[in-house]
Amino acid sequence: MTLSFVCLIFVCLTNVQAQDYSNEIDSIVKGKSSLEQIDLLNELSVKNRYSDVLKAKCFAFYALSISKRENDQLKIATSLKNIGAANQLAGFYDSAIQYYKESSSKFKIVNDLKGISGTLNNLGVIFLDRNQYDSANVYFKESLDIKIHQKDSIGISRTLMNIGTISLYKGNYEDAFHNFENAKNINLAIQNKEGEMDCDINIGIIYREIKDFPKAIIFTENALKIATETEDRYSQAICLNNLGDFYFRNKDYEKANSCFSQAFLLREELHDQSGMITTLINISKIYETNGNYYRANEIYIQALKIAYELEEYIKIADVFSSMSFNLRKQGDYQKAMEYSHKSLDIAYNIKAKPQVLMNLKDLAFLYSALHQLDSAEFYLEQYIQFQDSLNIDASTLVALKESAQSPATGTNSDENSRIFFIGQTVSMVLFAGLIVFIFTLLTTVIILLRKLRKNKHL
Repeated sequence: MTLSFVCLIFVCLTNVQAQDYSNEIDSIVKGKSSLEQIDLLNELSVKNRYSDVLKAKCFAFYALSISKRENDQLKIATSLKNIGAANQLAGFYDSAIQYYKESSSKFKIVNDLKGISGTLNNLGVIFLDRNQYDSANVYFKESLDIKIHQKDSIGISRTLMNIGTISLYKGNYEDAFHNFENAKNINLAIQNKEGEMDCDINIGIIYREIKDFPKAIIFTENALKIATETEDRYSQAICLNNLGDFYFRNKDYEKANSCFSQAFLLREELHDQSGMITTLINISKIYETNGNYYRANEIYIQALKIAYELEEYIKIADVFSSMSFNLRKQGDYQKAMEYSHKSLDIAYNIKAKPQVLMNLKDLAFLYSALHQLDSAEFYLEQYIQFQDSLNIDASTLVALKESAQSPATGTNSDENSRIFFIGQTVSMVLFAGLIVFIFTLLTTVIILLRKLRKNKHL
């Protein structure tokens, strides 16, 4: 049985339709020893991971088959880890977990601490994608302890970024900024450009959350420049998607649409299903802006189907919230409210504070529009209380802006730390000015209601 045939069997067993890379691989391994073949194929698997995930998986399966034939436990562990990474990028999380755990057990057999810590980190990323923050933190901290012990600068920076992302998802922007900035300083010191790129992507997201779009664009454009130079198409898609988001928020819809379209094409080519969800949501926003609500809703349903298949609950919440906004723009407040409640329930369950805050705000608006003032008052008060619980005061935001340095040149990234930096919540705070007006109106209504209630008790 030829290696080419073995590879095709493996690919079929993973339910992935991949093109036949057998001729290319046979040419690559020709004339090389078994160990040389394994190392080269694993190296090519990593190299192709963000440009052609199916090719990356096929290379790793070839490496695994040779490693098993040679009974080399370290090579087997490395190949299994690369297959897990390819599955993770393709959105096959259960399969990725299986391969990572098997890889970790093999690394433990040969006491390869670097391999163990890398696999733990990647497992943490999957649980982070599934919004299981406690489990993700356990894996990240175990991984970080090993990397600190090994004085692994790149590994430390990658794990700091992952821990920072948990803070970002929870709305703890100060903690997130601290972790990303520390990671970036490490990458600058060791001249790791891809690491710098990843940090800039995430710092850009923080600036988006505090509504400093010019800074968000500067950091993200610097990241895009590095991604283009290094031919990292996966990160190019992330940067383009995020830039489109920033332009959309600035109402530059033409630039936003161009960025979203480029991002979606890249993600479709890369089979990045998780990233496709975010970009589909963004594209829907463009249709809504043009008044094509029916087409926008069709795309939301497409995004929702993928999100459920991947069990990415934070994105399910985002899609429901976006569908609510779609209906709200059409004046169907009652139906919109149903989707906001669905989104809020999910956000509470996964403890995603930004999504909870967004939905409380939306429900205050919707109940007010339906003249259900008691309910509007309830959700407004919930919104205010929950916002206070985030502990993000004005002085903290100012300090964040002043402490950040302008994007510098220099620095590198984790094989999987970028997996979850996928745009995030496009629908958050789209019409802040309108909401301020509504809240002002609601506050007036609440005061009147309280006065009326007081008069009834006199």
